[in-house]
Parts: sequence; structure tokens; C-alpha cells
Amino acid sequence: MLAGALASACARVGALDLVPLWNFSDPAASEQRFRAALATASGDDALILQTQIARTYGLRGDFETARRILHEIEPRLATAGAEARVRHALEIGRTYASAAHSPEMEIEGQSVQVGASIGIAFAAEADLDPESILRRADTALYAAKAGGRNCVRAHGDAPG
Repeated sequence: MLAGALASACARVGALDLVPLWNFSDPAASEQRFRAALATASGDDALILQTQIARTYGLRGDFETARRILHEIEPRLATAGAEARVRHALEIGRTYASAAHSPEMEIEGQSVQVGASIGIAFAAEADLDPESILRRADTALYAAKAGGRNCVRAHGDAPG
């Protein structure tokens, strides 16, 4: 599903390679590399780079800025390819999952770990049956929980 959508989207000619731009130990430096690449990018590549810039903010705990960046590109997703739309949905989910995940805290003398798992349901416009969409979201949520919790999973065909 999601992996297939990303794989087929990445198979496009001239696909953007994000791996050399990422250093998860230094999100600020990664942001600078993404911004440098963004200066010459266009179309879906520009949208994908912006999702990764948002992710660098999320990794630094600045979820408000991450969501603002993702919100700003949202209108352009209507004409974007599947990879850009899937990456956008995943990064939105990550901002909520990560924001809810705080280090251990103490409640009534007990040490507890707080986290969130998020399920994203994709549906075509012709498939707007609420029960079907809810089942997809549930399936994605259970996959997120099974995947180690504190993560985001998607179910259904990516739009596009």
C-alpha cells in the first residue's frame, strides 16, 4: 500500500534522492541542504523537499513551524503526484505523533511513557463511504501500534 505508492512514485524519471541530504543527527544541517536543493527544484520535487524541511523542524521539537510549512504547501497538493501527497500526509502525522510523545513523566508516583500512534486512510473521491474510510483508518492505526507504536501508518491507495 504505502510502501508500494512510494516505490512507484520514486521510480519516476529523475526521482529526487533524499538520502544524501539527510543527517538525522543534525536536522538543522539537513534543513540547509534541503533549502539549497529547493532553490533549483520545481513541481513535485519542490513539494517533497518542503515536506522534508518540515520534518527537520519536527525532529527539533518545533511542531508548530513544521505544521505551518505543511499547511502552506497543502493547496498545491491537488495537482501533485502520489509521492508528494503521501510524504505530506506522513509528515503531518509525524508532527502529531511526535508532539504527543514526551519523555517519561511521572503520574501519581508512577513513571509512565506517553505516546501516540496515527493511522491515515487514503480514499478516492468515488470511495467516500464513511464506514469504508473508517475501516481503512482503523487498519492503519492497528498497523502503527503493531509497528512499535509512536509511528504513522497509512492504508488504502495513495491519491493519484
